[in-house]
Amino acid sequence: MDGVTTLDVIGDLCVPLAERLWLAYSDEPTAPKLIFADTRAGIRRVSEQEARVLMCVLLEQAGSYYSVETPTAETYQQSGTYALSARADLTVHGSRRNGDRILNVEFKAGTPPVEVFRKDLEKLTREGVAGLWFHTLEKATPRTLATLALHIRDAWSLLLEHGGIATHDIDFAICVLNPALLFTTRLTLGDDLDARLHATFAEGLTGWDLHGPDAPVWPPATKTTIRTRSNRRDRHGFETWLISCPQIAPDTLLHFNRQGDSYRLREFSLADDGTSTCRAFLAHHPSTGVILDNADEFLRLFAPELVTDVHDDKTPVANTGYWARMIAEQSAERASARSDNEKGICNER
Repeated sequence: MDGVTTLDVIGDLCVPLAERLWLAYSDEPTAPKLIFADTRAGIRRVSEQEARVLMCVLLEQAGSYYSVETPTAETYQQSGTYALSARADLTVHGSRRNGDRILNVEFKAGTPPVEVFRKDLEKLTREGVAGLWFHTLEKATPRTLATLALHIRDAWSLLLEHGGIATHDIDFAICVLNPALLFTTRLTLGDDLDARLHATFAEGLTGWDLHGPDAPVWPPATKTTIRTRSNRRDRHGFETWLISCPQIAPDTLLHFNRQGDSYRLREFSLADDGTSTCRAFLAHHPSTGVILDNADEFLRLFAPELVTDVHDDKTPVANTGYWARMIAEQSAERASARSDNEKGICNER
């Protein structure tokens, strides 16, 4: 890539980056020295930062120029009352000249809400430079990927004014760590963008290119045999997540588990004396107060962020102390990250 103004975004960057992430996540002998750190609760943390660090290593090894937290050329009013310069997570340059930008990269992890997608996609659209969206998921089911695709499509639908007049491409790469999969596609901006959005994102990741050692066995076969209730991992349609839903609980994550159309929310907390409490409830529609007892209806109306997949954690919900401590820690980490981000925005001002 050294000394050139074009590069194969998927072949030169995304595939080797995914391969390094898979090795690090599996703790293989040939893995990079990067470690996915555990939280105090013993939960492995997967964030966007691991991918960004490893991409910097790739660019260094290739002799390519790059910058991080690159100030944008355009200004954006994404919060507050003033239009300000934003920042690209990482920019690849064709030379050491600051203005010689050939690729802007945004990194994400988990399943953030639509507004998070919109803000970063707006930067990739309006800067007039080829873009890459690299997204890391620790675990994923076809349902998870379909939800992610819908969030991207819904965010893009708010940017048609800008995307319809742009002339560059944006590559999307969704890297799943378990199973080891990399989904990639390219979206061409310009005329008829709305139709291309629906073709690319409306049916999950159907039609995307698929890479990775687990690609031959994806998607998983549909289970047709009867499973016993004692093995919860084999129960069809069973999901368990820690979710962020500020409309219901602005200061803490919620425990969300679902089977088929039914779901349950639990709010775990720690009392002043250090003992744990748990409140189980169904969601209420924010405007009417009507209880929503259908899982799809809840997900559609509230659009919560699916933060952590805890499906494989066999700790019973009756162990409120365990869940309260884990959720309190993750909620505090997210609050700290938001605070750091807000400070960064203030510094830009």
